[in-house]
Amino acid sequence: MSRTKILLVLVVIAAALVLIFLPRRDGPVDDATTAASISLYGYDDGELLWEIRAADGRIDGDNQALRDVEVAFHSAEGDPLRLRGERLDRSGEIARLTGGIRIERADELLLETEALNWFEAYDRLEAGPISLSTEILHIAADEFGYDLATGASTFAGSVEAHADVGSNWMILAERAGERDGIVSFSGSVTAESADDGTFRCERLEVDSEAERVRLLGDVDGEWTSAQLSAESVELDDKGLRAAGRVSARLDLEEMGESGDP
Repeated sequence: MSRTKILLVLVVIAAALVLIFLPRRDGPVDDATTAASISLYGYDDGELLWEIRAADGRIDGDNQALRDVEVAFHSAEGDPLRLRGERLDRSGEIARLTGGIRIERADELLLETEALNWFEAYDRLEAGPISLSTEILHIAADEFGYDLATGASTFAGSVEAHADVGSNWMILAERAGERDGIVSFSGSVTAESADDGTFRCERLEVDSEAERVRLLGDVDGEWTSAQLSAESVELDDKGLRAAGRVSARLDLEEMGESGDP
């Protein structure tokens, strides 16, 4: 055998040995990046819509798994809405924030929940069950929705609220909504206060800034010694005012004994 042929055989053998003993990778190559102190930004026509800050995480294109997270949603109308949670898993335009979530905004609205979904394409947040508190109002509900474009909140499923407006009120309803500081309850609304009796109506509004409660639509009020019906009733620190087809029934004997108004 010539020297050239011998050399060619040795090269082929060496190449085969290299292919045999090279380390092999099972499955696709992992192109994800692991990093610390992460900042991500979302823009629309040059306008900042949201920013995400995380202590650390893993980023693979449009997919992110982040820890110790704060998400800020910016608006031209005022200070951003801020979400804080332990973990954010994001895939494309859908994200899920989990673990001790707190939502805050400039008017000190505070919401707490354990899991929240962010649908970026629809500018919407959804969660449940939730607990929300303001200076004079606390709401618990099975479901929560927030429209990032309009700033409107919705609550549904066994809504229960406690409001400190003149008296301490417990409010039960099928659903509720909040916008511009006014919370509106609807669907089999019942409001009960040790000082101001029990009311049933179609809709009830709590104005936190004015510290006022308005009951609207077939309002029925009941005390130990009196009953009231009207189209609307307003309650604040100045007392009670009724309007529209007002009807009242008083039991004077009971009033004398109980001291009810």
